[in-house]
Amino acid sequence: MKEHIKRSKFELKTERLTLRPIRLGDEEAIHEYAGDKGITMMFFLPNETFEETCDFVRENVAEWDSPDQTDFEFVILYDGKIIGGCDADLSHSEDRSYATLGWIINKEYRNRGFASEAAHALLDYAFENLDIEKAYAQCDINNPTSYKVMMNIGMTCVNDKGTRTYPRTGKTSGEYTCLITREEWESGNQMYKKEKDGREYITKKQYEDLFLEMNPGYFARDYVRAVPVNEPASEMLLCLWDFDEERYDKSFGEEISFGYYHGDMDKLKENVARVVPHWVNFFDEDSKVYCGFIDGEVASFCQIEDFGVHMIGGMRWRIGGPGCVGTLPEFRNKGIGLSMVKEVTKILKEEKYDYSYIHYTYETEWYGKLGYETFVRWNGKGFVV
Repeated sequence: MKEHIKRSKFELKTERLTLRPIRLGDEEAIHEYAGDKGITMMFFLPNETFEETCDFVRENVAEWDSPDQTDFEFVILYDGKIIGGCDADLSHSEDRSYATLGWIINKEYRNRGFASEAAHALLDYAFENLDIEKAYAQCDINNPTSYKVMMNIGMTCVNDKGTRTYPRTGKTSGEYTCLITREEWESGNQMYKKEKDGREYITKKQYEDLFLEMNPGYFARDYVRAVPVNEPASEMLLCLWDFDEERYDKSFGEEISFGYYHGDMDKLKENVARVVPHWVNFFDEDSKVYCGFIDGEVASFCQIEDFGVHMIGGMRWRIGGPGCVGTLPEFRNKGIGLSMVKEVTKILKEEKYDYSYIHYTYETEWYGKLGYETFVRWNGKGFVV
C-alpha cells in the first residue's frame, strides 16, 4: 500500500458533491441518516443512540490519523451539507489486495443520483490510492437501489442471492455481492474518456444487443408475444450529448409547474389508473416520479428510470429514461406532457447519462419533437427490419 499521508484536508470532488474524511463535529449530521429507524437493509445500521454515532465518528477520525489505516470513511456533502457517507474498507483482506465499498444517503436526498456519483468517486479513489486489485460491494436483495449503484459503477454480480446474517439484528437475508477488478476499472475509464472525446454513437445493430441485455427473455413474455405483427412497437433513443433544449419550447402560465412528486402514492396511483390501469403495479414508494402540475394537482406523470451502465461495442454507456409517461385526459393537447418529458431529459443530461431511452411506444412522432429517434421496432415475433 502507498505510504500513508495525513488527509485532514483531503477532498474528492465530483460534479455536484464533495467527499471528505469524517471529522469531529460531524456527529449530528451523520446521525440524521445513521440513526434513521427506517433503514432496515444496512448490515450495521441504524445506530440506536446518538452516543453510538459519536463513537463511530471518534473511531473513524482516529483511523485517518493512523499509519495502519484500513477503513477510509468519507462524508458526502452537497451544497455544503452532509447528506451521506461512504467508505473503502481494507480490513477484510489479509494482504490488502481488495477493498469493500459502502455508501448511504440521507433519505431526504435519495433518488437524485447522489449515491452513484459518490460511489464513482470512491471507486476511483480506492484504485488510485490504496494499491488494490479488486473492489467489492454488497447489498441486501431487498435493496434494488444499492444494487443499481453497483451496476452504475461498472461492477458485476459474482453471487446470486447468497445469504448473510446481519450482525446487529440477527436477521438472515439474501444479498448480492458485486465486484470490479483493476483491469476492468482501467478499461472502463479509458472507454468512458473515448466515448466523450471521440463522440462515438450506438449503432442500431448494437442497440438490438443492448435491448436484449436490458430485457432478458423479452420475446418469451406473454404480453410481448401478443403484440400483433401488423402493429409493431418502437424503442427510441436520444443521445444526450446532442440534446437541444430549445427544440421544443412551450410557454405556460404560473398555474403550471414541473417537479418531483412527493405526495401520497395512493392518490398518484388513482391518476395513473385513469391513464393506463396496469401501470399502477409499476409505481411504489421507491419510484422516482416526475410530474407536470396544474395549480399543484397532477396533470401528467412519468418515472425517471435508471437502466444502468452497459458495455456495448467496446464502449461504456450510462442509460436512463422516462417511463410510464401519461397525461390525464382532461389535460391533454396542451403541451404539458411533452414539456414534462423535456424536463426529465434535461435532468438525465445534467446527471451525466449518455442516452435517454423510451421503451415500448407508439408515440414516435410525439417523442420525435424532442429529438428521440426510433432505433428498434418489434412485434410478437421479434425485431422488425
